[in-house]
Order: sequence, then C-alpha cells, then structure tokens
Amino acid sequence: MIPTLAVERRPLRVNAVSPGVIATPWWDRVPEDFRHDFFAQAATSAPVGRIGQPEDVAHATLPHPKHLHDGQHHRLRWWHSPVLSQ
Repeated sequence: MIPTLAVERRPLRVNAVSPGVIATPWWDRVPEDFRHDFFAQAATSAPVGRIGQPEDVAHATLPHPKHLHDGQHHRLRWWHSPVLSQ
C-alpha cells in the first residue's frame, strides 16, 4: 500500500510506521493472563526486547523542532505542543 501511495502522491514524501505490539488501552479488554503471556512472547522476538509504549511511537514519528530543516517548521507549527515535544 505504501509504495502505491508514494507513487500517487509524488512529489510528496510518504512514510509508514509499523511498530509491532504496543501496550495501549486496547489490551485492557484482553484477559490479563493471556495478555501477560502474549506480551512476554512478543517481547522475546522484538528487536528492543520489550513491548512498545505509545510514547515510543510518538518519539519515533513526531519531529522535534531542532531537527527540522528550513521550510519544514511552518508546516508543523500546528502539530507542536509541549506534550508532544517532550
């Protein structure tokens, strides 16, 4: 899907994030014993050796203002907030 979208949206850059298993409130609906076993098994195959947190995804995908190049900051000004920039 991403390669097709990249061709259709050219010259805009298209990126995708596939973070794996992330501990979100969605998992609260799953029985705790199953969730614990699933997280333990998933952590063994994760490159970082643990289940991801929502903050991990935010830090990996949201640009920090000091890393922006000229011309990018004005497009992301609406996206920047004290919560997201930590």
